[in-house]
Amino acid sequence: MGGFTTLEMVVVVFITSIATASLLAVLNSLTHNQRAQEALVNNQERVRQTMTEMGRDLRGADPLVVLSDVTHYATGFEAALTPATGGSDVYVRWTLTGTTLTRSILSGPGGAATSTRTVINNVRNLEKGIPMLRYYDANGGELTTTDTPGDFANCTVQVNITISSDSDPGPLPFVQNSAVQVRNRLPGGAGC
Repeated sequence: MGGFTTLEMVVVVFITSIATASLLAVLNSLTHNQRAQEALVNNQERVRQTMTEMGRDLRGADPLVVLSDVTHYATGFEAALTPATGGSDVYVRWTLTGTTLTRSILSGPGGAATSTRTVINNVRNLEKGIPMLRYYDANGGELTTTDTPGDFANCTVQVNITISSDSDPGPLPFVQNSAVQVRNRLPGGAGC
């Protein structure tokens, strides 16, 4: 007789199942890796766009607004922006709270937020102990918590921005740095 026995069929099904499971595991791994890489690329692009927007606000600051506490400068700033078309100043506030970086439009200097937008999530600066913003005077000296809020607002000519952010799902946090010159600041600042 020329047929297959039950034992032969079980062996063939078993081997086919192992081969199929192996193939599915490889496909699953490839799909997971592709999603992780896409998330990383998307996150890197969001970080770069965020840094560009923050840099634009810092370069256009006329002036930086005095914050109530010098420790707030590591995680945010407020700035008065004069529109290119003229008109009254627009006040903006950048704030890193936990892992969320937001940009708010304010009613005035130090005022209430009239609108707030989440710019990027999964910012890891605070948990890694990395200051998001570092301020420098005209001599290249870094302003620290021993300086006054007025020194930060009046003496800053350069701000270094560092954002450490990760994607979800994704690999380790991506870190991006940028140095921004505060364009509307005279060398030395007012009263520095």
